[in-house]
Amino acid sequence: MDGFGVYGESMIAPPIRLRTLLSAFLVTTVMVVPLTAQNLVINGDLENHTFSGCAYNQSNFSFTSGMVGATGYGAGDEIDVMVGACGSYGPAGPVGQTCIGLAANGAPPFDALTMELSAPLVVGQSYTLEFHGMSSIQSFSPAQGAVRIGLSTAAGTAGTSLWTSPLLAPGAFAVESHTFTASVAATELSIEVDPVSDCWLWLDGFSLVSAGPSLTWNGSCPGAGTADMASMTPGGLVYLGYSPLTGSWAVPSGPCAGTLVDIVAPTLAAVLTADAAGNASMPASVPAVACGAITIQAFDLASCTATNTVGL
Repeated sequence: MDGFGVYGESMIAPPIRLRTLLSAFLVTTVMVVPLTAQNLVINGDLENHTFSGCAYNQSNFSFTSGMVGATGYGAGDEIDVMVGACGSYGPAGPVGQTCIGLAANGAPPFDALTMELSAPLVVGQSYTLEFHGMSSIQSFSPAQGAVRIGLSTAAGTAGTSLWTSPLLAPGAFAVESHTFTASVAATELSIEVDPVSDCWLWLDGFSLVSAGPSLTWNGSCPGAGTADMASMTPGGLVYLGYSPLTGSWAVPSGPCAGTLVDIVAPTLAAVLTADAAGNASMPASVPAVACGAITIQAFDLASCTATNTVGL
């Protein structure tokens, strides 16, 4: 194609029934659309709610009714919502003004909730989770505590265990972070107090973003849509390819020779340049013959890293 040897039109001759895909998927003018790294947690900053002041000990029903995108489910049944500082107990949330409090008494029952995601996680894709947390040390909660995070496909359920945070520092919010590869197409993030401690945890600013190059198809098949790429190298070249075959395939030549991709002998659909945020987008119209028969994948040339695959 152009000496990079990442994807090339000569690598595979599309079957006759798929030849129309090439002309349909190629565009003469490639659009690079600025996107932002999307926080998948719908109300991650906890600011979309109906509470005011220091609303302690909300039942799961009351919390779920008043906090957008969240569902309380722990048997502790007393989630706290703090809007602004609440006396000597703790400061205002560091992201906006609102934070929540979850408690445990060294054994079940304990407080727990799920937070809705704007889109299902892509299995095999890497993500980074961050939140702000602290332990409020009081006579009735004398210990530091940890948070248990899970991936769930239903609101109000713990789902698959993902990670237990370190003990949260006392008295001041600090950022906790965990990068992982999604094992389930979760639609909810579950958040529980690890009940081994007698603790009161204050939490705020939940963020879940893609941690590596990713690809999504936003549209119908057949029909129009966009192939959106995120977390690419800012200003770098991005190759978008397609193939009727999936499996491990080594880039044959160029600076990324030997790097494995997940579609076999892909045909090049477009070469794009990522914007300053590392995002790119290509509009396309996909014919019916491609649906269920074609898989697409993008490749970040600067880092020699492939995205996840997307079946059309």
